[in-house]
Order: sequence, then structure tokens, then C-alpha cells
Amino acid sequence: MVLLLELPVVIHDRDAHADTLKMLSRFKGKINGVIHCFSGKTEMAEKCIQVDYHISFAGPVTFPNSHTLHENARWIDFNKILIETDSPGLAPQDIRRKRKEPAFLPFTAGKIVELKKISVDELAEATT
Repeated sequence: MVLLLELPVVIHDRDAHADTLKMLSRFKGKINGVIHCFSGKTEMAEKCIQVDYHISFAGPVTFPNSHTLHENARWIDFNKILIETDSPGLAPQDIRRKRKEPAFLPFTAGKIVELKKISVDELAEATT
């Protein structure tokens, strides 16, 4: 038996995309939330959004070779995007060797702003 409290959930999917999508489908319309530190492909992002989840981008979106994350950040409606530091891990590219902390959120935000060609104010309003 599954007890549903109708609260949003935070899901960290790491190398379990198919299982995550199966669970999201099972509870479609009953719960929603955030896919924390999103690492999936475009098809997964589409399916997550279809079942009313937000996509959260962390430091890896700033990595030069994170082409799929860049593509996803460009097309996902910025009202469905969240940004995070994922402290203490996955620091943005420019500070990968430093201690990770929430103060580095502007690095992630800056990359999203660059990719979406929007202003920092627009992103701040959408993600606050």
C-alpha cells in the first residue's frame, strides 16, 4: 500500500531513467515535483514535463561537453526549470576544484540565461 500525502517530491535519478519514468507514470496526476540534478536525454525531459515535473539543472549544465543538458535547457519552458548547486557535489565548470556551496548558484543561472537568451531577471522570476 502506498500512502499519498499529495506533497511534491524531489527525485534524484542517476542511471535509472527507465525505472524513474515507470514510477512517474504510475503516479501521474497523484504527485508531482522536481527531477533534481537532471541528467537525462531530451525524451526523458519531455516525459517528465508531461507528468507535471520540473526539471532542475545543477553544475553539469555548465560543462562544455554537456550538449544534451544544453539542448534541454534551451527548449524547456523556463517556468518548468529550476536551478541548483547540488552542494556539495557537481560544482559548475569554473569552480570544479573549489569547495561547493550554494553561493555558486549564479554560475548555473548564468549558463541557463546564456542558453535560453533571456535576462537574469526573467530567470529569477521564473525560478523563485
